[in-house]
Amino acid sequence: MIFKMPVSTAAFLFVFYLFSFFFFSCESRDSAVENAAEAEDVTRSVTVAQVADFEISARHFQNKLNQFAERTGQGVNLSKDVQKSILEDRLSRYSMVAYALDQGWDREPELQYERTMIERKVWMEAFLRDVVEPQVQVSEQDLRTLFHRLNTTLRASHIQSDTEEEANSIKQKLRNGASFDELARIHFETPALKYNGGDLGYFTVDDMDISFEDRAYQMAVGEISEPVKTSTGYSIIQLTDRVETPAVTEQQFAEKKRDLTLLAFRQKRELAIRSHMRDTIESFSLNEELLRQIWDIIRDDRSAYTTDGFNEESFLASVPESLRSQVLARQPSFLFDVADFVQEARYTTKKQRSRVTSLPQFREQVEGMIYRRFVLEMAFRNESIDREYVESSSDETFYNALIERFNESIREMVRVDEEQVRVVFEEDGEFFAPELHLNLAEIPFASIEAAQDGRAMIDGGLSFEEVLRKYTLDIGLVDRGGELGFMALSEFGSMASELAGIQPGEIVGPFEISSHYVVLFRCLGRKEAAPLTYENTKDAISRYLEEMEFERLKQEVIERAKKRFDARIFEDRLAGLTIEQSPRTSN
Repeated sequence: MIFKMPVSTAAFLFVFYLFSFFFFSCESRDSAVENAAEAEDVTRSVTVAQVADFEISARHFQNKLNQFAERTGQGVNLSKDVQKSILEDRLSRYSMVAYALDQGWDREPELQYERTMIERKVWMEAFLRDVVEPQVQVSEQDLRTLFHRLNTTLRASHIQSDTEEEANSIKQKLRNGASFDELARIHFETPALKYNGGDLGYFTVDDMDISFEDRAYQMAVGEISEPVKTSTGYSIIQLTDRVETPAVTEQQFAEKKRDLTLLAFRQKRELAIRSHMRDTIESFSLNEELLRQIWDIIRDDRSAYTTDGFNEESFLASVPESLRSQVLARQPSFLFDVADFVQEARYTTKKQRSRVTSLPQFREQVEGMIYRRFVLEMAFRNESIDREYVESSSDETFYNALIERFNESIREMVRVDEEQVRVVFEEDGEFFAPELHLNLAEIPFASIEAAQDGRAMIDGGLSFEEVLRKYTLDIGLVDRGGELGFMALSEFGSMASELAGIQPGEIVGPFEISSHYVVLFRCLGRKEAAPLTYENTKDAISRYLEEMEFERLKQEVIERAKKRFDARIFEDRLAGLTIEQSPRTSN
């Protein structure tokens, strides 16, 4: 077959026999491998359980076992009881879905809307996964850069605006010599940011919007950035401090490499998606005059646009007929007209629609709608996207909504009377005794070293509030002096024993929650545990009984649904399965 040069007869025969032996032996071996693979595929697709029309395949079951093993660390020797329990859990899930479908809840307008929203999201994710993700490559240098960033804490201030137009105007004022702090005072309504120059405190990787973070880590201390597009608008960043871990070894890098790869890919993927969105929007030709006319209609009657449950027909009726078919944006292979805009407005949340108060804000919202519609159309046209995957993923996500509807129906059935509450109080009232509650103020620090410095400053006479403003990881705490409000002692977990005796005015800590999150507490108030009385415990007992009754009724309805929809586990098929160990838990 591959021997094309002339050979003597003897040599030819030798080669022929040698080749024949090799070919047929390989064919037999390859056939055996292929047959084994086919047999494995068949085995993986075998139905091991079923309820109504929902079939649980061996592959589905294996995936759920792997998820359980990863979540619990039980990667070795999952017992038959555990396997059976996981399978029963899947049957319960699909029994609830079958019950919901039988009730016709999937035809309710709210759930039909949610189904459409889910499908659109899954289609968009499929397009981004198939078209954008393949362009994302993570290099060794990317990992080293990320590792260095993880060992570096930044502090920055920013001025935020809703539109690019406003952000560019602010940046120009800064170029002309305006004070960063003064502009922050003008543009922020939040008192903490208004009066501290937009100071965000210290942060590290994954604490901020990815675009904000990526730009900040590229800056030098004292530098002020150009406007950065984030998920909430535009930020102009001023880097004010950088703290680096002094000694980081190659061994530490090697130990973190797998996690670094996952994080680097996730971050680069998000940046690639934002870049794709920006480039796509820039490729459109937008009809600015038509955009202004639609905005005028909305401005004159905001209620029609911002109402809960946006009505397409009602809103379209407010648009002059001469405008309805006009094109808002175009590209050689794509058109977006006024009717498309009205449809996309329906799939934009009320909160997002209500946020728009000016033409520049409206323009950016419409650009987002155009991009969303463009991606959906490109996804529908893209034949490489796995339609079966999109459908099954949409189904599984929608089933969660149906199960939530199922749970709502069960909660409506729950009834607890006062006599039941009194019986529990008489028999087990001590379990519901009111706890000590503490009102604490918190300062979250980026490291144990920073927390120790902060504690030393307080001990040296600096106020708790001043240290909070200087070090906090959560700028939202500054407005309320770090106050958390009254919380039960048990909510503080492992710190509870050390906090139990704290008195108003006392400071305790630092407590190291993680290497990048360390807290210091000051006590603002105590509410001692109240006496054990019926009045003090009846609400807690009622909630407990309601939850118990909910679980009882839920299980009762599930069991009825299993019988009605003929839920079955095929024990013989299950017994013949070889359960594979999850690679993540095999060590």
